[in-house]
Amino acid sequence: MKVFCVILSYNNEKILQVIRSVLSQSLAPSKIIVVDNNSESFYKKKLFQMKNKKVEVIFNKNNVGVGMGYNIGIKKSLANKADAIWLLDGDAIPEKDCLNNLIEAFYQKGCYIFSPISIDPITNIPTIGTLHPLGLRKTKLIVQKSKIIEIDSCLTAGCFIPAQIFKKAGMYREDFFVDFIDHEFALRVRKHGFKIFLVPKAKIYHSIGEFEKKIKKRLHKLWRTYFMIRNSTYVTFHLHPSIFPIWAYYYFISFFLARLKRYHSFKFVKIFVQGLNDGIKGKLMNNLWWLNYE
Repeated sequence: MKVFCVILSYNNEKILQVIRSVLSQSLAPSKIIVVDNNSESFYKKKLFQMKNKKVEVIFNKNNVGVGMGYNIGIKKSLANKADAIWLLDGDAIPEKDCLNNLIEAFYQKGCYIFSPISIDPITNIPTIGTLHPLGLRKTKLIVQKSKIIEIDSCLTAGCFIPAQIFKKAGMYREDFFVDFIDHEFALRVRKHGFKIFLVPKAKIYHSIGEFEKKIKKRLHKLWRTYFMIRNSTYVTFHLHPSIFPIWAYYYFISFFLARLKRYHSFKFVKIFVQGLNDGIKGKLMNNLWWLNYE
């Protein structure tokens, strides 16, 4: 099987460690394609030094976002007749047998998406992607079972996706920029009849958000709130209205109140309302205004 690994990078301190961990897999991919979203020159120099026959680096002139960034690498892989693509973020470090375990699951279950367990390197807490907010509470139970289990969605980082799925279901949305791209893709993939499986034996170590020492939890930067609200509102309100009520409850009550308490900021309220408004109206191309809230 010809597997290409696509790594999306943007100012990632661990990017070289990620590349080396992929090269040292017990079953290594045929090729690694690193797509850099216009990182600072310091990181670009590091990546340039890693270029060889096995590692190709594509330098984007601008930060084109997660969806377009991954699509650039995926399209390159498909053009080189890859049978499957393994996606990683620039700070997601896989265990040595991660890819091997994902491929074994593929041969066991068939042409579907396979996701590893994502473990926080600081808290050691495992995470899985899920469309249902309450599903997060079941994470530990699922991990403890250590059996391959079907799930409703998955995080992009670490996913093993057969080429056939991209050819039938399409690529990642490029107008979302960041956040909820994985869930929208999961909904679309399942609509085309494909399934998504969690492979507990496959593990990556990945930091999702910034670790706050005071509360000992991870939170995304304030500007990410806009994309979380806008994209999730757009998908659930316009494309999949049947799941909108549960997301409305989660974001309008749990998410809003929890983060309002954390940020104590008028900026947060403004970003939340702006994201909600743009999501309902379908305004998806305003991806640069968040720079004021870095």
